[in-house]
Amino acid sequence: MKQKNGMTSLNNKDDVLTLLVHLGYLAYDIDSREVFIPNEEVREEFLRAIKNGARKELVEVIRQSERLLEATLRMDGDAVAEILEAAHEANTAPKFYNDEQALRSVVVMAYLSCVDHYLKFEELASGKGYSDILFLPGRASEKPALLIELKWNKSAEGAVTQIKDKNYTHVIKQFGYEGELLLVGVNYSVKTKKHTCKIENIVKKAEA
Repeated sequence: MKQKNGMTSLNNKDDVLTLLVHLGYLAYDIDSREVFIPNEEVREEFLRAIKNGARKELVEVIRQSERLLEATLRMDGDAVAEILEAAHEANTAPKFYNDEQALRSVVVMAYLSCVDHYLKFEELASGKGYSDILFLPGRASEKPALLIELKWNKSAEGAVTQIKDKNYTHVIKQFGYEGELLLVGVNYSVKTKKHTCKIENIVKKAEA
């Protein structure tokens, strides 16, 4: 990630992110090739700037994300499906609406508020395949881990069943996690454009 432009020559989002890294507002992980907010103080200031600024649509995204996480934690599958459906429709161009990767991106972005409590992992090799999305609680968090499986034209129940049948829960072994684990199955129907969600709570003990 190289700085090629000055502060008066920003041509795209990569230029903006690069500048923010050089100014110290963001940090860059060379392994994952992702930028992130480097510490709690900067993160809080960033969110405060958004909430106090004129970008009301960003404030609404944060609020919806908080609602989504709350609904997930209380295992309200209908509410989760409703919020994801609204996010999918609002943030995906019609040309890409039925694209599987578009749905994944929407789900990851919708769970933006997880940054306060979780570490996010995608496509981790686990059991007999790859788990879609894992949110692992930080050391100071008392929230359960979230393992999300996405399906297309199938069923949310089938997504949860796949997590168990293919032993995707094995993924948390490498982190030594013991505690609650919410299995979150999300399905999208191309024909009806409807989203469904099934959530199941299990306790996964770390294996020796």
